[in-house]
Amino acid sequence: MSWLRRYPKLEASKDLRKIILTLSAVKEERGKELFIKDFCIWEEQYGRFVLSLPSRDKVFGDLQRTRSLILHALPYMFHYLDDQCIAATTNKLEGYFSRLKEIYRKH
Repeated sequence: MSWLRRYPKLEASKDLRKIILTLSAVKEERGKELFIKDFCIWEEQYGRFVLSLPSRDKVFGDLQRTRSLILHALPYMFHYLDDQCIAATTNKLEGYFSRLKEIYRKH
């Protein structure tokens, strides 16, 4: 989400941001299928356009990185639906590491 900016200007970025915002609501197979379908539609509509943007530009490069990240992560994004031992988010892990960093800084 941070690579897409809070108020993106490109239509491709706006649409991808809307799709990514639905990701945290995926709790069952139907939600997974909807997310994948929406992303595939986005990829069909904007994929070539995003690749044609100049990657040296920070904003365009970030959009390209976001697209690439999702494309590569898509096969692995929803393992938590099949395995109850896998958390749906990394919130607990991030909280743990923030406490660890705090202790490290004090040391």
